[in-house]
Amino acid sequence: MSKRAKRGLATWLTGSTLPIFVLDDRNVLLVFNRGCEELTEWPASEMIGRKCEYIAVANSSLPESVTGALCPPKLSESEISKSVLSVIPSQSGKSTRKRIEFFPLREERDETSFRMMGVILDEAESEPARPTNSHYRLAELQAELQRRFRVSRIVAASPLMERVVSQVRLAAESRLPVFLQGERGVGREYIARAIHNATTFADRRFVQIDCETLSRFEIHRSFRRLLDQETEEPFSGTVLLRNVDHLPLDLQMELSRALQQLLRSRWMSTSRYKIDELDPEKFEPVLAAQLTPISIFIPPLRQRREDLPILVQSLVEDANFGREVQREGVSPEVEQEFASYSWPGNVSELVRTLEKAFRNSSDSVIELEDLPADFRIGQDAATARPRKPSLPLEEYLKQIEEKRVREVLEQCGGNKTAAAEILGLPRPKLYRRLAQLGIDVAQDAPSEEKDGA
Repeated sequence: MSKRAKRGLATWLTGSTLPIFVLDDRNVLLVFNRGCEELTEWPASEMIGRKCEYIAVANSSLPESVTGALCPPKLSESEISKSVLSVIPSQSGKSTRKRIEFFPLREERDETSFRMMGVILDEAESEPARPTNSHYRLAELQAELQRRFRVSRIVAASPLMERVVSQVRLAAESRLPVFLQGERGVGREYIARAIHNATTFADRRFVQIDCETLSRFEIHRSFRRLLDQETEEPFSGTVLLRNVDHLPLDLQMELSRALQQLLRSRWMSTSRYKIDELDPEKFEPVLAAQLTPISIFIPPLRQRREDLPILVQSLVEDANFGREVQREGVSPEVEQEFASYSWPGNVSELVRTLEKAFRNSSDSVIELEDLPADFRIGQDAATARPRKPSLPLEEYLKQIEEKRVREVLEQCGGNKTAAAEILGLPRPKLYRRLAQLGIDVAQDAPSEEKDGA
């Protein structure tokens, strides 16, 4: 092709109102034409030179929301084009469902190096719809959540998680304390940070205090620093008390008094347990009421199965960030394996599994053989023959105690004074234990009097 013809083609390409873009072999934007500018409301000067990573970003104020939507799928050497659905955001916040036709532009002299041209079409103008991929479903869900709740970084396809997102929105619109309850690994801290980032506190500090792992001294020192409002720069931000049910009682009282004052900080807390069901002798009821104006229950992963495929896709795309080699998702076989697993470690276990599988994978899609050995071990444990249900510790110890007491009583012929000596208990305490264990206290009492009891 002559140089004049190439210049004419380039002029037409950049000026066309049909949205067309071109990527190099590293997925860096080389062309972002007039049609793309009109569709996305982003100027070419802002977009050219940016790398398109396989990451769905719902925040339309970021150019990555567009580059993530334009990332091409992997094409085999025999494919001359590939069509994918995509959600194209505009800078003003509107999202449009489109189809992108990708065409590899291979160099005649170097078949290993090529550029990729993408043509953005309305769905009605393109070929009949194929099954949508997880990347598209994730982008579509994020756009819907952003529209309805102004929250997009929480995967909520299930009714239970939709309820969580609506509560997150409510919490973000106030400065009331928030209590997050759920099993280990469900993402309590992630939700807390999502609330923080959605508020006017987003540009301020987010401080976490783990009441389970830190010593009383360390927690008290943190409280002194955070609660002192007389300093030149009193703390203004969000404080998250992780596992608040482990907070020492004297520090509970100190915090309760502080929360009665008008603080510039926002307090949140987490626990595996419902805070109003904690022993009032171990957790101050007044503080429990102060910490729970807004309470959010985060369901375990086994109760939100509808979220699993899109959550997996979201985590894979998070892992793509900044990496040279990208993954498009997981294979249908992996999805099936994940769906049949109970995930006792919840989202945290899923994150660890995918991080290891990502490193093991050498293809654009994570396959069964990429899954780590500890996931297989967890599967085997979950599918093993269920054991006989075990008793709670207190009931188990009670049964052992009852068996031992009955053995000693039988050994002593029912003489409770002798039994108390063998068991190392005062006789009145033995009588109380016998009553609690349901052993007849009056049995053989006369014989004890004969023996001088």
